[in-house]
Amino acid sequence: WHTRCFRQGVTMKTLSNTNSARDRLLADHRSLDEQYRILLEVARAGDLQTLSTLWTSFENRLGAHMEGEERYILPLLESKHPNIVKTIREEHERIRSLVATVGVSTDLHSVRLLALEALGELLSDHAAREDKSIYQMAAQEVDCGPLLSFLRSKAPLVN
Repeated sequence: WHTRCFRQGVTMKTLSNTNSARDRLLADHRSLDEQYRILLEVARAGDLQTLSTLWTSFENRLGAHMEGEERYILPLLESKHPNIVKTIREEHERIRSLVATVGVSTDLHSVRLLALEALGELLSDHAAREDKSIYQMAAQEVDCGPLLSFLRSKAPLVN
């Protein structure tokens, strides 16, 4: 069941073809949150083989999501909103670092539940900050067409 959910992309049917970058990014957050919840469930069950299999999909989607923000949103907001852009970039680095640490331990079948839970907290706090800041700014100040194209190609939401 878990593997099937990941392969299907934990669907967001109503938003899969949206033209709103903010809606799409929020849909990505919900999809990533659902994938994370499944990872945590599998880790708590002690199924390290399945966890290792699912981790790669999660890591790739999360990486594509952050890459899209860094390529298509942050540079366009940086001159007007340097402090929040700096904060988001720093958080992305912390997320990448923790993802790398958890990823290695997942590959070695020695994942620590505390590290996985810490990642969930970091991602949740980060998503809330993005929604209240850069997503609202981007909706008003940025042509998000290139971002939407990038996300559709790199991390499609499945119908």
